[in-house]
Amino acid sequence: MSDHGEEPAGDLMLRAWNMVPVVVADLKGRVCIVTPAAMSMFNWEREEGPGRPPVTEYVAPEDRDRAAANIARMVSGELVGPVQYRALLKSGAVIAIEVGGELIRGVDGSPTGLMLLVREMTERLRAEADIIQERSLLEALLENIPDHVYFKDADCRFVMISKAHAEMFGLTDPSQAVGKTDFDFFTEEHAGWRMRMNSRS
Repeated sequence: MSDHGEEPAGDLMLRAWNMVPVVVADLKGRVCIVTPAAMSMFNWEREEGPGRPPVTEYVAPEDRDRAAANIARMVSGELVGPVQYRALLKSGAVIAIEVGGELIRGVDGSPTGLMLLVREMTERLRAEADIIQERSLLEALLENIPDHVYFKDADCRFVMISKAHAEMFGLTDPSQAVGKTDFDFFTEEHAGWRMRMNSRS
């Protein structure tokens, strides 16, 4: 510890490494090192550890062939971007993960192993599914409600409108109003008044 209370760079590096869910594997895809964050993600205790099984063992059976193929692509030097898999926890529960990988190279540039960065995606995917469901419900409401309902962005352009509102505009589909303003449907005087009213609300 320095006089200013700062940790040595080596200690900071170790602390950062322990916070990141990383799995290091050999070129055959067998687990070599697992950071504490990755151990925690899969609910493993350090003393029991995962041993040296292939990393695909922690992927759901239906995704293992795809994971093995992607590892082979990485070893061959092909850049494989973040890929989503279903992974198995120690309990047998399934979670969604995203894995990005890089080749580890020796001083001569030849590949010596794989570094896999793992991110849990379960909550994100659940949130995305909730958003899709909510949008679907909103679209169903706008399709069937008899009222004139619309949503505008900060520039007073229509984002969504109800079917009844589209019919009032003489449109055959509500999507035809997207990106347009009141000036596309009303006289300049009336559209200006509506724009001023919208700006106040």
